[in-house]
Amino acid sequence: MDPNLMWVALGLVTLFVGLWLAKKMIKLALFLGAVAALVFRFHEDLAVAYSTYVTPYIAGSFF
Repeated sequence: MDPNLMWVALGLVTLFVGLWLAKKMIKLALFLGAVAALVFRFHEDLAVAYSTYVTPYIAGSFF
């Protein structure tokens, strides 16, 4: 196999995997935002705890 073609194929695979992960991250961010909005609606102290401890922990597990 031509080395240049191999790099192009690797680049395309990386691109599509990156796009797939980005879609997952957007869905996760929307979900976490919705949960935080609901929590804040009903209990302000819980919302502060959620935004202070839970969200950074979850985000840190992806980056």
